[in-house]
Amino acid sequence: MYLMYVDESGDPGHKGATKHFVLSGLILHETHWLKSFRLIKDMRERLRHSYGIKRSKELHASRTIAGRGALFGRRWSIDERLSLMRDVLSTACAMPGATTLNVSLNKAEFFSDERRARDALATAWTYLLQRFHNVVADARGHEHGMVIHDGGHGVEVRKLMRKLRAINMVPSKFGPPRNAPLDRIIEDPIERNSYHAQFIQICDYLAFALLRHEEPIEKYPALGSLFDETAPIRNKEASRIYADGVVRIPTKRATGK
Repeated sequence: MYLMYVDESGDPGHKGATKHFVLSGLILHETHWLKSFRLIKDMRERLRHSYGIKRSKELHASRTIAGRGALFGRRWSIDERLSLMRDVLSTACAMPGATTLNVSLNKAEFFSDERRARDALATAWTYLLQRFHNVVADARGHEHGMVIHDGGHGVEVRKLMRKLRAINMVPSKFGPPRNAPLDRIIEDPIERNSYHAQFIQICDYLAFALLRHEEPIEKYPALGSLFDETAPIRNKEASRIYADGVVRIPTKRATGK
């Protein structure tokens, strides 16, 4: 059984505060779950010693870089905050057999096409779920997968998953589109409060690193390089166009990015 933990960064709204809406999924096999969880526990112990962050405090990437949330209490330097974020990302990279899937939707380009009346949230999630299904289907043996995601869009994601399990039309080189249902993903996606889900907190940092890679901010230029930390576990085969494996929407011509 493969588990995919998912979190988002940015917002999917037409007039939201960000230019991109991104999703990052952390994929683990059930046989590696316990070892990976122990790595998170070890990381939390390091953060307790180095930063005084209690293990019960929720880690949240945007609050980390702003020096709020779990870091509330004193003035943290930007180098300290970046070091904390790298520690979280390196923990994900150390998880045995872990891989990540990344989807980035450019809202201005997506909504500029009047023919594209589809919802941005549903489109991004469709691309993510399709690629997770590919990972599971390509694995040895008759494996299945389950999705566990942060709260906020539970109804939409559940309806989408039920639809794709029955109807998932994909292009064909040899004729009209064919139906390739996502039947390797079982059960409804499980919505979890990130406060109680350590793996989803890790995904929050993965998604934030992707957002800042796609959408740098002048105040913190070093944030743009955080995404490089995830290179060892990125599923590069998720995109046939982009060398970094990010599935970018809308699709553009081939690039080495």
